[in-house]
Formats: sequence, C-alpha cells, structure tokens
Amino acid sequence: MQRLTFKLTHMYYNWSGTVRVPAPFQLAHKLAFLTGQSLRRSPNLGLDELLYFF
Repeated sequence: MQRLTFKLTHMYYNWSGTVRVPAPFQLAHKLAFLTGQSLRRSPNLGLDELLYFF
C-alpha cells in the first residue's frame, strides 16, 4: 500500500515532481472544484434529508 501510494504521487500530470496527495485524489478534488464553479445552482431541497448529500 505504501509503495502504491508513493507511485501515485508521481502520476499527477500537471506537476513535474511529486505531489503531497496521490493523483486520483488530486483529480477528484479538481473535478469537484470545477463542477462547483460551473453549476452555480442551489441543490434540490429534497436532497437535504438524505445522508449521503452531506
């Protein structure tokens, strides 16, 4: 697990060196940020009662 995590820190394509967070987590964070910026709509009020919405 440690070796896999170490190798994933070298796979982020926007940076030539190592990153602190493995590449899949960096990409997920970037996708969530860009999605939040582009949608700019309030979520459906029916989702407030669901556990996984938070």
